[in-house]
Amino acid sequence: MAKDAGVDDAWAKYGQSQNTPAYQLLREVTHWSDEDVEREKRISQRSIKPSRELAGFNDLFEYFRFGSGQAYYELSTKAELTTEQRNTIVGIWKTVVDVQQHFNDISMRIRGLFITLILALSAAIGFLAEKDLKLDISNVTIHYAVFVPLGGIVGTLLFYFIDRYWYHRLLIGSVNQGAFIEDKHRFDIPEIRLTQEIGAASPIELTRPITKLLARIIVRDKAYKEDKRIHSTAKIELFYKPIVYIFFGVFVIMTIAGGLLINKSSLIDVAIKKYHSRTINSSPSSGPAANGPPQPQKPAQQPPNGQPQSNATTK
Repeated sequence: MAKDAGVDDAWAKYGQSQNTPAYQLLREVTHWSDEDVEREKRISQRSIKPSRELAGFNDLFEYFRFGSGQAYYELSTKAELTTEQRNTIVGIWKTVVDVQQHFNDISMRIRGLFITLILALSAAIGFLAEKDLKLDISNVTIHYAVFVPLGGIVGTLLFYFIDRYWYHRLLIGSVNQGAFIEDKHRFDIPEIRLTQEIGAASPIELTRPITKLLARIIVRDKAYKEDKRIHSTAKIELFYKPIVYIFFGVFVIMTIAGGLLINKSSLIDVAIKKYHSRTINSSPSSGPAANGPPQPQKPAQQPPNGQPQSNATTK
């Protein structure tokens, strides 16, 4: 409800009891109507990520400040931070931000190297095709250019693994730590909000049908499945995965169009020849029955004098 209302939220994890027999009994004896019970079930089944998790009641004072500071009765008696404490917290926060920048810089360098690799492989395909470099094995000829897209697929998967499952996870860890510091001291030092502001501005919502279709096919990020917005992990998927599909398509086209020859014929030519031969063999006009039923033969023409015509030649 707090998420839907757009206010600060916290999950009292210590009070979770919805999956116990006692809670089921409470549903059965409640004064709620059946519609209210069903609506409560649907709400409890929603996948919602809380902004904060409370392991105990005292955790409230770590994230929330109660009272105006001038009221007679204050729920929170937390002392104000001294200048030294503020400087220490800001110093720790700056270090965390530096770590975020470090891992983000590494990720951008990895993607820059990947773009250089793609351009180099594209040039290699053209070079090998121009030089007509090939390998002959018996009656099979393989052009070296066919192997380049396969190398591109392997290289793309390696870069994707290093980027997403190596440095990006370290970046997420440093971002979570920065968000924790900013959230914990948001009342004492409200100026330190860089991590949270970047996190709020980073996700994008796709509006065009073609981009939505592409994301639906490629993206497997759980965050995208939940709110239909492209977060950092989904952006990495959209950056690398289409290149894998493109390289695979180039490999298939090059293979069937002349990259692989059998008896000096491409796979397309071989398939066309086989298709034509099967068509000719199965055609009704190719068999003995194509000439139709046997026609009756005319009787031999008799000579005018009534004598049978002789085939012998008289000398």
